[in-house]
Amino acid sequence: MTRPFPHRTIAVTGASGFVGSALVSSFLLGGEPLRILSLAHDDPDGSRVRQAVSKALAGFNGSPGLVEAIEPVAIDLTRAEAASEILAGIEADELWHVAAHMSYDPLRIAEAFAFNAVGTTRLMRATGRIGRFYFVSTTGVAGPGDRDSAGCLVPERPLEDFEAINPYTVSKTMAEYMLWHVSSETGIPLTVLRLGSVIGHSVTGWVNDTRYGYYSYLQAFKRFLGREPAFHVDIDPERTFPVIHIDHMGDLCARLRRRAEPGDREVFHICDTGLMTVAEHFRTFEEVTGGRMRIAYGPGEKSFNQVFNKVNADNNRFMGTRHSFDMRRLAEAVGDLPRLERSGLEAVITAYVNS
Repeated sequence: MTRPFPHRTIAVTGASGFVGSALVSSFLLGGEPLRILSLAHDDPDGSRVRQAVSKALAGFNGSPGLVEAIEPVAIDLTRAEAASEILAGIEADELWHVAAHMSYDPLRIAEAFAFNAVGTTRLMRATGRIGRFYFVSTTGVAGPGDRDSAGCLVPERPLEDFEAINPYTVSKTMAEYMLWHVSSETGIPLTVLRLGSVIGHSVTGWVNDTRYGYYSYLQAFKRFLGREPAFHVDIDPERTFPVIHIDHMGDLCARLRRRAEPGDREVFHICDTGLMTVAEHFRTFEEVTGGRMRIAYGPGEKSFNQVFNKVNADNNRFMGTRHSFDMRRLAEAVGDLPRLERSGLEAVITAYVNS
């Protein structure tokens, strides 16, 4: 592709969020001259995304001055006609679609489909002048492994068998199929990235103010630490948490985008190797905090526990899995894969508790 700009151009949606800001930071820290287009409907001057990426850069021990490479593009992806007109004028070497509608509420399934599946496909089709479309999906598309297929190795390809557990995962699964079709029809190369639950930096422990996924537990534990002798979580302690440190994720994505010969259409699972069970994660929390609170299992008898587990019921099911995830093609593409270590978990928990 002939580019009118001296720097490689990367367009990103959701760049002000936890994952998006970390991705942008990882790319900027790679030493390559870049032009970052931040596509967002609520950040016309770019101040929001620059602030988020500055914090991420600090969490990665990088220079906040790198945010000068970011250019805002005001666009509302839910308004088809107006969005298509803007997208038609964008030329980029890569587009990373991170933004998503994340809801477990069945009553919001129409909104989830409209943004995650239909809107994502519209984005790919409308932005025809891009070198590659990267779609951030989730390992949750496979479900928690509650059926007969429990414990299976989830393949690195569009799924033929999965458990529909909430609007978020169903709409992401549909988006994968729709994008695969559009890619084969238009010739736009496609990379689907099924992220595990993203946790803080493996060294600094940095995380933004997210309270979703993994951090719904740390937030609750921190709130009652030293106030209650035990906290009950209604989750199977022998399930696995498919997690990835934010810096490991950024490094894997940076290595993927630097490949010389990527495939036309591909699916990768972005998780750490050496994953641990729920019990191992929560035992680490107990030890890091000096045994000030014990993590137990079940709904609990106290009202605060019962309220937490009722509110967090969907997340309890979404987070843990009996599946494992094939990452052989990822290893072939980028080489050595990062491993989840006890020291990284300690850094994450320590930074969160002390923040």
